[in-house]
Amino acid sequence: MSDIKQYKEHWEKVSELASGGQGTTIKAISIQDKSALAAVKILNKQNDTERRARMQRETVALSTLLHPKLPKVLDTNTEFWQDTNYKLFLATEFIDGSTLSQANFSATTLNEKIDLTKHICDVIDYCHQRGVIHRDIKPDNIILRNNTIDDPVVIDFGISFNFNDRDDDNLTPTSQHLGNRFLILPEQKVGEVSKRDLRTDVTCLVGLFYYILTNELPTILINEHEQKPHQRVKAKAMIDTFQAHQKNILNNLFDIGFNHLIDKRWQTVRSLIDQLDLLKNSQPDHLTSTDSYLNYIRASTENQTYHDAKSVNNLIQTARIKCREVNNKVVKELGSDWSGAIKVLGNSRRYSSEGYDGEHTISNPILNVSISTFINSYVTGNELVISSLVQGKSGLVTRQEVFRQSLQSEKDWAQCEEALKRQYLEMIAKEIQNSR
Repeated sequence: MSDIKQYKEHWEKVSELASGGQGTTIKAISIQDKSALAAVKILNKQNDTERRARMQRETVALSTLLHPKLPKVLDTNTEFWQDTNYKLFLATEFIDGSTLSQANFSATTLNEKIDLTKHICDVIDYCHQRGVIHRDIKPDNIILRNNTIDDPVVIDFGISFNFNDRDDDNLTPTSQHLGNRFLILPEQKVGEVSKRDLRTDVTCLVGLFYYILTNELPTILINEHEQKPHQRVKAKAMIDTFQAHQKNILNNLFDIGFNHLIDKRWQTVRSLIDQLDLLKNSQPDHLTSTDSYLNYIRASTENQTYHDAKSVNNLIQTARIKCREVNNKVVKELGSDWSGAIKVLGNSRRYSSEGYDGEHTISNPILNVSISTFINSYVTGNELVISSLVQGKSGLVTRQEVFRQSLQSEKDWAQCEEALKRQYLEMIAKEIQNSR
């Protein structure tokens, strides 16, 4: 047991900094070098295998992320996480300063608040580019080094997820709630499977900017009065103090950022940074002539946010065309007694709230058989997903995910076609049976 590495061998406690569900963090001084300070996290539940594994992954994440606004790993024994004789600890660079939750922004200008948020965004974007999602972005986890507003440091990767670590699959079961009370998001609730979506980090960054701007906690996306955070009394009154051009951009930023549907929010950190830049660089009454309007409109189609949205839109349109082609092919293969049509109105509104649109029909009046198909094509995370809903004349309805592939991969449309075709034919066969 004497050979087992403990934090007290190298570090002497100065004071307690924080205590949470994962561990207790202390300020400590190096026994060998009295000028060296560290923030030492000691795992609370040392016999909990899942928490031990998570602490080891936090260490790996911080060790591989080399950024000036992330704390450096100084000492640890988490490589022995499978041996419960080791009382796990993680010593990182001590960051002297207040957290965002302790800071006072009353004398801070809008541009300073924007720049502060952008600094934090840059850190999270750096993490995302390397496959790491933080998943616990909140004011308590941002320290202003030496209380300097332009030097925020992101801490606490205790519940982070690394896409490159496939052994992490069992650490976040669907029965486990993630996130924090700073901003509760629907995708982090118990039973949801989308807890490893980088867009959750992006949404929390929007919440962080909201907090820095208004000194109000966003808490939830929609409250009991059906209001988003920026539509609530105190926040709205504060936002209304800005000039019209700034207020419009702020409201748009929060309208999108606090959307209940994750697919409708800001999709990347870069797209959020674009909006922050737009806010910072906006000028009052700058649209006063035909040329100024023309230049503004052109600029709106020349940023990364627009190009990202255009690429996604083109892909979704291609998917819809492919699905329409399947409908036509099935009609042709069934023979001349069968006909297909596309209805603009019809029953399409019935399923629009679920994301389905259009109505493709296949029918045979002699058999008194008809089916209607509705398609939902969307991008979630880094995947294109196509779901189909097929409704028979008898009222029978089937729903099926027919396609899911990475945005970066070559699309296997044949797979989608085969799945749709099978679903169509299966429903037609059932409708024939029901009509007899």
